[in-house]
Amino acid sequence: MKDKFTYLLGAGASIEKIPTVEGFVKGLQDFHNLTLRPFKFPDSPFEAPFNTIKLSQKEVFIEYKKNLNWLMKEAFNHSSIDTFARKLYLTHNPAMLRQVKAVIDVYLTTIQLLDGIDLRYDTFFATILKGGMGQDIELPQNLKILSWNYDFQFELSASIFFRVNNSELITNKLQIHPNLAVEKYKPNHFSIFKLNGTASGYTYTDQVSKFQRIIYDTLKIKDKLNESEKQNLLTYLMACYILYTSKGTDTTSTINYAWENNHVTQSVRSYAKNETFDTKYLVVIGYSFPTFNREVDRDILQGMTNLEKVYIQTPEKDIEGVVQRFKAIRPDIEPERITATDEFFIPFEY
Repeated sequence: MKDKFTYLLGAGASIEKIPTVEGFVKGLQDFHNLTLRPFKFPDSPFEAPFNTIKLSQKEVFIEYKKNLNWLMKEAFNHSSIDTFARKLYLTHNPAMLRQVKAVIDVYLTTIQLLDGIDLRYDTFFATILKGGMGQDIELPQNLKILSWNYDFQFELSASIFFRVNNSELITNKLQIHPNLAVEKYKPNHFSIFKLNGTASGYTYTDQVSKFQRIIYDTLKIKDKLNESEKQNLLTYLMACYILYTSKGTDTTSTINYAWENNHVTQSVRSYAKNETFDTKYLVVIGYSFPTFNREVDRDILQGMTNLEKVYIQTPEKDIEGVVQRFKAIRPDIEPERITATDEFFIPFEY
């Protein structure tokens, strides 16, 4: 039996395209002031299937920008947007928490489709995939991904290799959790577990069985989108936004913070634990083990009973702090430090 490898990713793994906590407010500002500036919306209704929305396209766009400004101001008054979201959860303010998720979801979906992929994901897949040259491309069965990110960089990158241009199909191909097709899940195969949920999805309740992906062409990104297609994308996302935030709605973004501890997050954590308990080699990339995530990190990492070696990849200025926080969870293992970050580290044992 092949040795099992698990990757644990934080925001630093997507830093070339998605800002980390420290730069997130600046990212929202650039989105408001630069990215959204060229887009114009008519003072007319949305077309089917969104023709039940009472507000015009222009009114929804104005509403979104107003709440984007609101979120930026709140972020300035808190140590991070995650802290603000956690505060809303603890003070029982589900409507405002829903608003935070919806604003972030539209932001992350838009910038990824317009700006493209952190190229380290392409290098990673080019390294781990098997086959090619007339043979079917295969994902390694002995490798799992744990991600605290709600971006979809993995999906965009993998779409190129598998020539799949449908977001739902590539989600199923990569066995990403949470996922509507969970009943088709193949244990002991490549999987990605998104511990904070994912952007670019929606659910009607907090049930995994109602989890849906926004359908978009995963190969139509960056310069492959013409101006009309960009406008159509934003119109579609504005419709999703108002459905996420309308009073009395049961539709919400599939960003699900692990600390919400609802049915979705519990399901993802359960699958993640079951599929990574026999991990022998762990690679941590761009992750700082923040306090908010400590309970989940401890639950999963202490469950890795076969763990022998750990690699932590992060910039040199941060490495010792990350190592210290990791050892608070697993004091039995001294991790190897990797400070070069131009590519995702692949263990020599792989």
